[in-house]
Amino acid sequence: MTITMNHLKILTVCLLLGVCNTISAQYDDEYYYSQGNYGNYYGQSSRSYYSYGSYDSWSTFYIEYSPVKMKSDDGYGRSTDLHGFSVGITYAMNLGGSPVFLEMGAEASGTFSFSQHDSYYDDYYGNYSEDHSLAIYSTRIPLNLLFRWNLNDYFALIPYGGVNAKLNISAREHYDGYGSYSSYDIDLFDGSFKRFQMGYQAGVRMMIGNIVSIGAGYKGDLTGSSYDKFHGVFFQLGYCF
Repeated sequence: MTITMNHLKILTVCLLLGVCNTISAQYDDEYYYSQGNYGNYYGQSSRSYYSYGSYDSWSTFYIEYSPVKMKSDDGYGRSTDLHGFSVGITYAMNLGGSPVFLEMGAEASGTFSFSQHDSYYDDYYGNYSEDHSLAIYSTRIPLNLLFRWNLNDYFALIPYGGVNAKLNISAREHYDGYGSYSSYDIDLFDGSFKRFQMGYQAGVRMMIGNIVSIGAGYKGDLTGSSYDKFHGVFFQLGYCF
């Protein structure tokens, strides 16, 4: 499916409508509480469901690993296995006392393919081989909607989803040739590799003692970088403060 600017506009509008709807709904909750109705608003388990401090905003510093695939949309079905490593920080802002949060952040990442050995045959040179690797460095701005479900006073389950804007800073392919071929680099931006991309992410986290966060999810590109899009799972470990 081809993602156009109209699709991105619709996705952004839906996200903003969800935020506005949540902010509107929280005023009804505040009025209900102002009338002294604390008892069974969320049922008999309301106190364990939303324990003390669950409405507080928080920040998270995290590291992330993502084994991703770079899949081609050029009709040839090419796919390359890559390994992504990221470090970032986010701020989850409570939306007016509700269990819903708006999360914004910034992330720096590097995506690499380990050295791969390829063999070829050429009528002029005969058999020859070369090793090649790929390195892409990027920054990412994620925007997520979170729902915090407190299981008890120590554990909270946090599903989330959202979109992101990614800026590719560097993208280079390195080749080590053998025989008549020497080593050389290719700057992918000299071709059709794009610097700006839009993407999405969805996942779930477990917060432990309001200090440690562990999670996993899936992310991918909505707009391609030249013909290629990145998709894959990710695993995250964070420190909350």
